Amino acid sequence: MVLTNHLARPFRADYTGSTFIVTPLTLPAPGVLFSAKWSRDGGTAAYLASGSGSDLTLDVFSLSGRAVRHLIPWADSNGSPSISSDGRFIAFAQDISRVQVVATDGTPPRSVASDGHGIAGQPAWSPNNEMLAWANDNGQVVASTLAGRQVRIVDIPGWKMSEPVWLPDGRGVVVLLSSGAGAGLARVEVGQNPKPVMLTWQPRGGAVSEVSVAPDGTSIAFTDTADISRRPVPMWSLCTVDSAGTDVRQVAPEVSVSASSPPTWSPDSHWVLFAGPDGVMTVRSDGSGTLRVAGTADTSGVQGPGVSYAWVASG
Repeated sequence: MVLTNHLARPFRADYTGSTFIVTPLTLPAPGVLFSAKWSRDGGTAAYLASGSGSDLTLDVFSLSGRAVRHLIPWADSNGSPSISSDGRFIAFAQDISRVQVVATDGTPPRSVASDGHGIAGQPAWSPNNEMLAWANDNGQVVASTLAGRQVRIVDIPGWKMSEPVWLPDGRGVVVLLSSGAGAGLARVEVGQNPKPVMLTWQPRGGAVSEVSVAPDGTSIAFTDTADISRRPVPMWSLCTVDSAGTDVRQVAPEVSVSASSPPTWSPDSHWVLFAGPDGVMTVRSDGSGTLRVAGTADTSGVQGPGVSYAWVASG
């Protein structure tokens, strides 16, 4: 298992069969990290770096070679980077109008596509790294090949979609849905005339966010909260739901929104990794058992946006 946070203090935690052993990792180049994202195999991290100056650069870090490569200057309008599962490419929104891809070997970036609307959020890589999906500011989901062909727009009248996450079979995405009546989570096929399968729902005032699909596609992890307006401090729950939307479970106690972090699945789809006020934890997908991965001393007390994890089978 490999983890990092946004203060340039990456570390790895190895499971011994009963506990986790935390080993700090040292980056060759000093600086402050933001929006770090690990490749699925845990070998490469893409992140925004700020060195002695105030300008940001998009950098990549190779875990095996302990090498940092500076790719391109980073503008505020570029959103957050999204790294492919094999660690070869990074996608991002350029000027909030078009998607660009840059190779981690330093090859200059190239434009992928734009549907004529603004891009909301970061692009998501398909499981085979051949397509990208993103939400536009019209509440639609756009899917495109890296060459800009076969652009497919998923539109569900009356609903706004955001934060698409690909299903393992590459045929559809899980999205956040919102309307005047509330918000929820749905499974949608990428194609014409999609019929969403509602997975979970919160009435007006509630919220659902931070979606992660299990590698075997049978379950989805997400954070959920009831009516935020009725609580002095919003509290989020880590939940799972099966792919049919028939079994919704809260698997971890509520934590404050400032400590919430995107959940990450283990390769066997049995465990979900998350951050809370006491450090980084992992819980069984049915909520039956919890293990501490790293305490606040190991993570420097940092959780929340900017934290990124990669869980690998070995190495």
